[in-house]
Amino acid sequence: MMTDTKSKDIIFDKEALLRRSMDDEELMLQIIQAFIDTMDADIGKLHQVIKDQTGADIKNQAHKIKGGSANAGAMALHFIARDLEMAGKAGDYVVAEQLFADLVAMYKRFKVEVGGYQ
Repeated sequence: MMTDTKSKDIIFDKEALLRRSMDDEELMLQIIQAFIDTMDADIGKLHQVIKDQTGADIKNQAHKIKGGSANAGAMALHFIARDLEMAGKAGDYVVAEQLFADLVAMYKRFKVEVGGYQ
């Protein structure tokens, strides 16, 4: 699958999220807040299944984060989660650990980026 390299570098795609929110900024803020409200728990679950080395659970949890990230306009997170999903499917726990660290760091950057909108 070819991916636009630029979209992998977008921490927060406000314009795309605003379009999906029908240009309703209040709805956009609700989507961001809902994503943040669930993401800490999702990251915790992902960390646990990586430690447990359960490939199917890594794949499933990463898939959930991938979808939530895309919905919230967190494109860089989306692509990291996609790669984590593939690592889980392949049972590649070393890569999963590395990608998990990348995911956590990018999530922190995302929260800083959207902090001005909350």
